[in-house]
Amino acid sequence: MTRFVSAIAFMAMSVGRAQANNWYPDWDGGSGTCLDKTVTPSTNHLFQEDGSSFLTANLDACCDRYYLASAGDTADCKTGAADTDSTGTDEYTVRGDRCSKNCPTTEGAECGGLVGSSVTKFNSADACCAQTFGYIRREYCTTISHGGTYGGTGKWYLDSGGRMCVQDCATSTDTACGGVSTQNWQILSDTLEDCCSARLSYLNQEFCVVQSTPTLEGTDTWFVDDTVGRCRQFCTATTTGSQCGTYTTSRGDLYPDAAACCSARLNWQNSEYCTSRSTDPDTGTTNKWFVDYTLNACVRDCTTSATHCDSGLTASDTLFDTSTACCAAKLGSVDSDSCVSVSESGVANATATGTSKWYADYSSSRRCVVDCPTNSGNPTCGGTVSTGAGVSFYDTVEQCCSEKFQWYQSDLCKVISEAGTVGNGHTNLWYAKQSDNVCVQDCASSGGVSCEGNPSSFSEPLYDTAAACCSAKLGWLNQDRCETQSTLGASAPLVGGRQWFAHTGSTCGQDCVTAEGQGCVGVVDQISGVQFYSTVAECCTAKFSWINSDLCVALSDGGSGHSFKFYPDQGARVCRQDCDGAAPCGGSPSNLAVPVFDNIASCCSTAMSWQNKFTCEQTPAAEAGTDQYWINWQLNKCVKNCVTSQGRPCGGLAESWDVLYGSVGDCCGQPAFSWKELSECAYT
Repeated sequence: MTRFVSAIAFMAMSVGRAQANNWYPDWDGGSGTCLDKTVTPSTNHLFQEDGSSFLTANLDACCDRYYLASAGDTADCKTGAADTDSTGTDEYTVRGDRCSKNCPTTEGAECGGLVGSSVTKFNSADACCAQTFGYIRREYCTTISHGGTYGGTGKWYLDSGGRMCVQDCATSTDTACGGVSTQNWQILSDTLEDCCSARLSYLNQEFCVVQSTPTLEGTDTWFVDDTVGRCRQFCTATTTGSQCGTYTTSRGDLYPDAAACCSARLNWQNSEYCTSRSTDPDTGTTNKWFVDYTLNACVRDCTTSATHCDSGLTASDTLFDTSTACCAAKLGSVDSDSCVSVSESGVANATATGTSKWYADYSSSRRCVVDCPTNSGNPTCGGTVSTGAGVSFYDTVEQCCSEKFQWYQSDLCKVISEAGTVGNGHTNLWYAKQSDNVCVQDCASSGGVSCEGNPSSFSEPLYDTAAACCSAKLGWLNQDRCETQSTLGASAPLVGGRQWFAHTGSTCGQDCVTAEGQGCVGVVDQISGVQFYSTVAECCTAKFSWINSDLCVALSDGGSGHSFKFYPDQGARVCRQDCDGAAPCGGSPSNLAVPVFDNIASCCSTAMSWQNKFTCEQTPAAEAGTDQYWINWQLNKCVKNCVTSQGRPCGGLAESWDVLYGSVGDCCGQPAFSWKELSECAYT
């Protein structure tokens, strides 16, 4: 039968009643009829309460109100009620959240009241539960259907919050009980450990077991607490202290001790720092040494009243077993003995009497001074270092100068440090005075013309001699002149190096005062870019290679100015000698690049080979010619090889290309004159 509730009928319900109303619609039982709550109590409290507006006075009134969908529904309602077995059966029907036996409620806890014949019935509570309540546990349904109390399985399941495992039992029986599990969707595990592993595998399993067993309190293991930046202990009831903390699942794994926790989860911290602050957050220390750069000393991580104790250790500080190791590793620039002494005694207690060692004074003195009181009468004392820390000390002034004033000339640093005042100590070494193009000496001004005191710049290089200074710092100057004027003063006479250099475009000159000898062209003042040579020949070869060396030497050495070599004069068709006077002298050649020869014959045969030998060599007419004959084609005769001024048979001097014959007969016997008589051929 269908069930239908009319909205109009509900609106017509009366809050009060004139007579006892006990009849209610059996919607939960599904009988399609109305029941008397005094006979068959309802599981719905709205129908069970006296005076409920849902109750009616009798069966007909109930059927008319709640089963008005059709006349058939109303009739079935009334018929079903009339069909109700007054004694009941051993069958089971659905009654609310369980299966109940079809019998009056007065007969026992499992009886749910009588139902009509049209209601579905089952032979047993188990069959009823299986068919109609598949979503709840069979054992639970069967137990409560028989009127019993279900106590659970004792197994374990995930609680509704998803944070822990609870036991399947009534909450009143044990603190671990999470209530009876009635729903099949709740997965049960045989043991707590199995539940933690299967349902909360992402949790630390030890913690899961502890959290799911409220009677247990902690495990004395360790976990990281990011809120305080250290590890804390998951303490048992018997363990107390500031190291204890509340463990939650968000804090990850548990570790056997603080060291393991620090190593695994806080490895960016110094392990000893982390362990000491975790095990004793209030007073924990490592008793190790660490550097304090504000004091330039090492201090100890301790809480006693000792002067070297300091509680300022941070998580990133490096720790050392001894102050010596700390000073060596972290304060290498500080004198090790001083660092250790000050660290051990405490910076505040550093001695005020000084160490008598040397240290750098970067104030106006710009020197190394001794760590001793300035009123001690010792000019080297620079005052005691108040803390002794942060300052490097040295056993000797040389060590101090080398380490702290390495840009100074070491000898200069030493003398001004030992003198106690700048200007009182001198090295007697030489340095360049660029403004005057000389070198001066580091000595008291009263010491001589070259003395000018300490250099204005302490980094100025110093040299043992004026010559070394001139060479290194004034290399562009004439070195002899630089050395002379440096040692004797600016008024010292000029001195040249007597070396040779390119003086003009075609000659070399000697670096010396002109009055000192031939070739001297004056002292070269600025020698920058000037090349010097030991001999005039070397200078000529290197600087004037396009000029014959002999010509260059002759023009440069200050002698006669002539090389007495022979050179060709192509215009005059002769060879001349580089000399003054009568032929063959022709003076110096105008073209200095012209080839020169040791003798006139070589000059003519090499440079004037096309020219007549006697003409080239400028032989006198009386001495020119030979007894030979040659063909004069202008005369068409054989003539003698001699000047015409001597008369016939001389027909002039033969050119180099003319063929000479031993006799006039040999000449006239040539094929060109075979048709002539000797008398016609010979020039007579």
